[in-house]
Amino acid sequence: MTLQEKLNTINKPTITSYNPGNDVYIKDFYNNFIKPKLPNEDTIKKMHTELINYVRNKSFVSIIRIFNEHNEMKIRRGFFTKCNDNLSYFYTDNSFAYFFAKMAISNECPDNLGKDLLYMMQNFSFPYKYIIRGSLDNEKKYTAFPGWTKNPGLTNNYKLAHIFDVGGDKGCEYYYDGKKYSIGQICDLIFVRGRHSDWNFDPITQKYIRSLKIDDKYKVLAEKFLIAQFLRFIHPLNYFLAPKAPAPKTHIVYNHFEPYDHKKEYDIGEYKPLLHYVSMELKKLYPNEYKEFSELIMLPPDMYDYETEISLPINVEYNANGLSNYSSIQVSQKAPRVPKTSNSKNSLVSALPIDFYINNQPVSPDDFKDKLLQVKQCSRIWFYSNGTQKNEIWNATSFTKKSNLMGNIKTNSTYRKWKEKGIIKVEFRI
Repeated sequence: MTLQEKLNTINKPTITSYNPGNDVYIKDFYNNFIKPKLPNEDTIKKMHTELINYVRNKSFVSIIRIFNEHNEMKIRRGFFTKCNDNLSYFYTDNSFAYFFAKMAISNECPDNLGKDLLYMMQNFSFPYKYIIRGSLDNEKKYTAFPGWTKNPGLTNNYKLAHIFDVGGDKGCEYYYDGKKYSIGQICDLIFVRGRHSDWNFDPITQKYIRSLKIDDKYKVLAEKFLIAQFLRFIHPLNYFLAPKAPAPKTHIVYNHFEPYDHKKEYDIGEYKPLLHYVSMELKKLYPNEYKEFSELIMLPPDMYDYETEISLPINVEYNANGLSNYSSIQVSQKAPRVPKTSNSKNSLVSALPIDFYINNQPVSPDDFKDKLLQVKQCSRIWFYSNGTQKNEIWNATSFTKKSNLMGNIKTNSTYRKWKEKGIIKVEFRI
């Protein structure tokens, strides 16, 4: 099977939906929901080899997931840029990853994926995106690649969850020469948006192409970033299927869980402790491939640090048709409603208030952590519903900059049983 043949049938086979369910711990959710939907071993290894060979070709064409707003002046999806030293790329959006994810999850990797992809990218025949809402006029004029109207069928019931983020500036970091860069910073520095008029019609290719000169001092960073961006986006070791994300427009919630920090989060597919856990499982399953992959995607050394949090209960619920208990909420504005069956082990629980003080002044968790790192101990005061208090000393000699403050607090044996013990609040004081 060639890559073109697979694209022609990318809507097949259909990815089946999932039954409603709930799991208490991340490990349970991984084993019951995520792992059964991962690509098989042959597919992972084959796609890994093909994609690594592709990015190691000096003429490979990369992508950058940015400038994809549905706006005539800001849009750059499919706009092709040719740089010096054979570097080239085009801007795209999330749907570009769907083609490769569908191949992986359906275990249908083309025999010569790397070679076919190189040929199609160099000849402007690989689609720059799956066309969902149609193209804008300027996009139609300047894009060098075709759009694709056959739905890969991944997002009807699922979210394609990326483990290490690809684009945007929210926690998406690329590490080079001791410094972290967001994708926005790298594009401002090297791969600038430019004006539409920067793309000129090329009579040979019959495409609009922009020429961009990269300063010598940024050439290594530029090449490493284009490789990292491409692999983070489409390599099967960097994504999995999660329950469908919430739909703000319809106010339907498809998954709900208890984050360790009790922030209002409704999308399990972006929960950092879960992403950490899945990455560690994939590392155990494919140690050689994972090592090679991770060395090419510019990961900061402290990308994930959730060893403590992954053991905490999350009580995740999911339903492809929406969770009836939460279907009427305003996803971006209202907190989740707690079900009446609060005695069930899978029910949602309210958070125990946690307050932090330095010299009797209330402070943020981040400020408290900074001070704790200096003094290495603090008072921990439990407040009980009968009006009593219990004062303890927390010896934090092993607490480091990489330690997670809230995770350490919530793994305490007393904290875990706060409801049973009648605790109504806990304070930490320095």
